[in-house]
Amino acid sequence: MKTRQRWAAAVLAGGLLLGSTACGGGGDDGKKDSGSDAVDQKAIDEFAAQSATEIKDQVVADMKELDSLTMSAKITSNGEDIQLDLSMDTTGQCEGSMQLQGGTADLMSVDGDVYIKGDEAFWTATAGEQAETVLAVLDDRWAKQAGTGGFGSFCDLDSLLSSFEDDEGSDAEEAKDPTVGDVVEYDGQQALQLVTEQDSGTTTVWVAAEGAHYILRMENVGETEPGTITMTDFNEPLEVEAPAEDDYIDLSSL
Repeated sequence: MKTRQRWAAAVLAGGLLLGSTACGGGGDDGKKDSGSDAVDQKAIDEFAAQSATEIKDQVVADMKELDSLTMSAKITSNGEDIQLDLSMDTTGQCEGSMQLQGGTADLMSVDGDVYIKGDEAFWTATAGEQAETVLAVLDDRWAKQAGTGGFGSFCDLDSLLSSFEDDEGSDAEEAKDPTVGDVVEYDGQQALQLVTEQDSGTTTVWVAAEGAHYILRMENVGETEPGTITMTDFNEPLEVEAPAEDDYIDLSSL
């Protein structure tokens, strides 16, 4: 669990944007949108002309102002394949799914509690010696976890965004500054690429070049935690409804 929590906390950490985590790159080949009007293009050019540090500061500031987002991630951590598809907001609401250790589970966080509905492979991998008991008791119902620890750490957007302010443990002193790359077309908008080369791999980050400068995509290629993370649905309202009382079992009661 600690590995998954550390990875979740690193997803939006300022250190990742600076390339302090071993990650990797390669991006879509894109072209500048020649149809952009002069005012927008000027703003894009001015943003891209700044130093990497100035760009990073603007991205961090804009990300910290977010109320919600959807994150889709496929990453390998310590040889373990992890996939997350989660929508979350700063009030603690979250819903989506995760895949790890060959298992799949739906996940939601609402009203300060976490609910998990996993398949047999998921509970076998995560519940250890209690897996058989948990599977028998749940009988295809949700498992309620009081509080938002454990797997709920994936859903804590407020904490993740706050991690921008904390570079402790990010090895920032050893990190190389990213190179400001090209402005390319990404998913119908203009995005600036930031590329960091390290001995263990390459990090490529796409950030919105106009409007709010959100992180749109990260691609990691290298020996440590290769994978892809995309972020969408910025500030989209999120409404999560907890399962009915008959549809879940409170694991603390077992």
